[in-house]
Amino acid sequence: MAIAVLSLLGFAHWAIYKAVILFFNITGANVIAALRVAFMLLGFSFIVMPTLTVRGYNVFGGWLHAGSAVWFGTVWWLFWASLLGFACFAALESLGLSELPLWSGKILLLIGLLVSAYGVYHSIARVGTHVLNNALEEVDGLQIVGVSYSNTTTEEKNAKVLASLNINKSKS
Repeated sequence: MAIAVLSLLGFAHWAIYKAVILFFNITGANVIAALRVAFMLLGFSFIVMPTLTVRGYNVFGGWLHAGSAVWFGTVWWLFWASLLGFACFAALESLGLSELPLWSGKILLLIGLLVSAYGVYHSIARVGTHVLNNALEEVDGLQIVGVSYSNTTTEEKNAKVLASLNINKSKS
């Protein structure tokens, strides 16, 4: 399963890399080489991040984890924008339109970036810390980061957090 996921991530990075080169008409060998290295490193960030953060929290690992999560979401949208861009490019080119295919790809990549930025903004606005009060002794006072349940009471939040931790409150 992990190999399939990593292969898909590698393919997504390759598609975005090819789309950027095609739609922005990049021909310089040095720029292409730099983009190739950048996309390879960004693709490997999904392997490096868990390796660096598995031994405990540190500031660098936290920033790497956050950056990797943002990049994962961005890759998702840019991948689909790239695929749509390739399809538009092929369709418009077959109709004999000269400049429109490149602009359609640029616009789709920009839309992918904007949708990703929208998602990052709204995910940051919802992430917070919830302290478990009056829960089981094992988790009483434990801080859970990243739980976002709006319009719920403290007891409902506690129940949802305990459920996500797979802890049964009835066991004493």
